[in-house]
Amino acid sequence: MEGYAEKKLPGEKLVCIDIIYSDRIEKLRITGDFFMHPEGLVVDLEKALEGVPLSMNDMELRDIITNVVTSRNAEMIGISAKGIITAIRDATSRQVL
Repeated sequence: MEGYAEKKLPGEKLVCIDIIYSDRIEKLRITGDFFMHPEGLVVDLEKALEGVPLSMNDMELRDIITNVVTSRNAEMIGISAKGIITAIRDATSRQVL
């Protein structure tokens, strides 16, 4: 299945999720008007989330995102792990036809 969502949490920038999924995330693209430093961080996050079961709870997903950011000594500007997770949940609840 395919899904897409745009989310903007209060005080954050827009995050867009384009996803292919079954019972797990098969392919994921994260875009929006936020910033990540270094720039390659978004690719690392996408790779870390691919293969993850959708049955994981939000805390487990947050831990994956936080670990990638921390291990790269990186920074997400204008977006949080919660914003990404909220957009993923929304994208997997609405299918693209």
